[in-house]
Amino acid sequence: MTRRNGNPAVVTTGVEEGLECRCGNRGCWEVYASNSAAVRYYVQSASPVRNSKAGVRSPGQEPAFDDVLRLAEQNDPKAVEAINQMARYLGAGIARLVTGLAPDVIVVVGTPKSSPLIAGLKWPLVELGAEGFRIRSAKLGGRAVTVIAANGEIGALYGAFHFLRLLQTQQPITNLNIVQKPRLQLRMLNHWDNLDGSIERGYAGRSLWNWQELPDKVDPRLRDYARANASLGINGSALNNVNANSRSLSAEYLRKAAAIAGVFRPYGVRVFLSARFSAPIELGGLKTADPFDPEVAAWWKKKADEIYQLNGSGARRNPLA
Repeated sequence: MTRRNGNPAVVTTGVEEGLECRCGNRGCWEVYASNSAAVRYYVQSASPVRNSKAGVRSPGQEPAFDDVLRLAEQNDPKAVEAINQMARYLGAGIARLVTGLAPDVIVVVGTPKSSPLIAGLKWPLVELGAEGFRIRSAKLGGRAVTVIAANGEIGALYGAFHFLRLLQTQQPITNLNIVQKPRLQLRMLNHWDNLDGSIERGYAGRSLWNWQELPDKVDPRLRDYARANASLGINGSALNNVNANSRSLSAEYLRKAAAIAGVFRPYGVRVFLSARFSAPIELGGLKTADPFDPEVAAWWKKKADEIYQLNGSGARRNPLA
């Protein structure tokens, strides 16, 4: 890190003879730890010509950062590595900032699996479950540290939002010792949205789900929606009206729902769909929807298998969860 008049001017990654930055220097943090850097890492390791379902631009066009992020959310290995490489340089830059600026308090967020520092604390986190968290003031290496620890990434996310809430409401953040876990396993929003974009008993505009553009184009507002839900601890969203349209369970619309679920998943929000009782008749061409009928039972089992196959990994994991 270099300084001008006592203020940080250029943060470097420590990469000598690094890539040239627009400022004229080499090895600048911006070149290695920005959105454009993640895109560059991805393009260097993979052709930008991708399946249209992934939402990446046509041949000859460089993908946008949102494209790479979406592919990473779908577990594309090259996209995941591009994001991880950006994160490594991001961490290196933050470490240099900490050394140079010597802040009064450092905040560490993570899990025993993701953070050796948190693992070394040996805090009893198992009792918090997958979504609980602990926020505690501590001293590490002679520095004041606020540690936000959890068993899983979603718990760490909830803890980070709780800490941000303390800051935004100007609450004291010294001597913290907060332990929280949800009392209710399922905390969800129930949308009465129709496939045509209308909302039954809705009075604030049209549906947020643009079914006509999905899955090729995912509205960036969906990520904002998921982030807002996570900040409140909401972990589920029913996308369609309880007076469901059977097309919600068609292969076409299941792919669309899976695209939404891919955006929601990093924020711990699972997707739910209301199932139409008569779907075996309307989609399957059966004469009855009686669940005791063997053909109807077989139809629902086949539909469930179809949903699980959408994750594309070969593993039996619900792509909507």
